[in-house]
Amino acid sequence: MSITEVSELLKLLREPTGYTTSAPKSTSLFPTVPQPGLLLIKPQFTSGTALQHEQVQFWQGPGATGLTLAQLTIIQSAYDNQFGQLFATYAGTGSQYLGCYVQDFSSTSGLSVSASDTTAPTPSEGGLVPDNVAILVSWKTPQRYKGGHGRWYMPCVGTATLAPHNTISTTIQTNLGARITLLQNAMTAISGTAGGPYNFVIYRHRNGRTGTPQTVIPTGFTVQLELASQRRRLRKAAHH
Repeated sequence: MSITEVSELLKLLREPTGYTTSAPKSTSLFPTVPQPGLLLIKPQFTSGTALQHEQVQFWQGPGATGLTLAQLTIIQSAYDNQFGQLFATYAGTGSQYLGCYVQDFSSTSGLSVSASDTTAPTPSEGGLVPDNVAILVSWKTPQRYKGGHGRWYMPCVGTATLAPHNTISTTIQTNLGARITLLQNAMTAISGTAGGPYNFVIYRHRNGRTGTPQTVIPTGFTVQLELASQRRRLRKAAHH
């Protein structure tokens, strides 16, 4: 990177750390209304410090309820096999994918399995940018909402993925997009014996004025070239 590019990145990073959600000490969750086939999946990672990070994702199958621990483990394995590869596509040296927490949200008494992946590839995409910077993935839905797009914030970004003007390279954009598609394919390939196939869904706690929860299957996604930072957290993601 040139001196000018380093200067631009430093300006981007002059904000508090901790852009992504810190993994809680307990598995207590925000209130969510159960729905048939609904899964909560939380991929967890570390940037090499004591602080862990996680995403909150929802996936939904045709309507199975009361999944067993064995079924949840099948789902977890399918997810981890792909997300570990996805994470290594862009993450920096010293970070690590830790696996995903999976909970059955088809009922209020759904079982769960904790993150336990010990076979994920070791990332090596250069040094790590601070935790207040992430790659942004925007999910497209048929409807437009006040809250904007569904989003994934991908933490632990490696410096080798960067391009000028606070962006990632088009190669990383393409490779990460391909890995997300492979993850989706792996989840839709889960058989009915484990409640599959599963699709990633946007979970909305309110549907209009009724307050009725709603899940929406996205029609596609865009890996944004521009990095997301905490100081630009309220900016509107580009519509694509």
